[in-house]
Amino acid sequence: SYVIDQGRIPIGIFEKNTFYKKTFINRKLLNILGIEESEEMSPEALSQLVQQKLESTNAKIQGQEEPLYEYDKNGEKVYLRIQKIEDEQSIAYYVTDISLWWSEIHSLRERSNRDMLTGLYNRRGLIENLEELFRRPETLGYGMMLIADADGLKTINDRYGHYVGDRYLREVADILQRCAGDSAICARTGGDEFAVFLYHSNSSQELEEVVEKIQKERGREFLAGKENVHETVEFSIGYVFYPMDAQEYPLLMHMADENM
Repeated sequence: SYVIDQGRIPIGIFEKNTFYKKTFINRKLLNILGIEESEEMSPEALSQLVQQKLESTNAKIQGQEEPLYEYDKNGEKVYLRIQKIEDEQSIAYYVTDISLWWSEIHSLRERSNRDMLTGLYNRRGLIENLEELFRRPETLGYGMMLIADADGLKTINDRYGHYVGDRYLREVADILQRCAGDSAICARTGGDEFAVFLYHSNSSQELEEVVEKIQKERGREFLAGKENVHETVEFSIGYVFYPMDAQEYPLLMHMADENM
């Protein structure tokens, strides 16, 4: 206990032996859980509080292959690895704070799933998010898969250079994201190609209204009065509805692409 508490590895230990009626809690565990000892709190009350907080994390599993637990540390979200060992006369918890590692993993994963130019998801990010959504199809409500191409990108690149072409792609990305709203996955799947999946809608009519908003953005002047560019924003779109047209996202993407 002394070595663990003095070291830099954040390992917390809770052990309760019902036969000997002994409980052991190391100071590192209290730090991990954000519990401050006080003279008013009895050892029994402290033991109950620690066990209650550890048990409450069981309903918050974050990983499937390796259980990781989300814990509210006095308003701060931290992530824990918890090993529980139990027999007839004792129960023990070994707890490690892995928040830094978890945030670094998520940061790397997020960067690998994003298109650096537009900030939208890339194809990999799109597929990962669709896979996650379609694991629970009963929660999707009405949905729509929309595929779009930024028309005229090659002409703009040739006339004004790739710098302006990149601005053009970001403009199209902004239109799609702004019109789609929060319940949508927006991605640049490559070159001048985009994909948007909308979900949690109450009806196909709501989704048609989103399409109308996107279509109204066609023909808007691009970089008006700047850099001597005289072009308008143009794009082609195709879309299909979930679950009416198809129930699997690969087929939805294929059908929307064909419609475009």
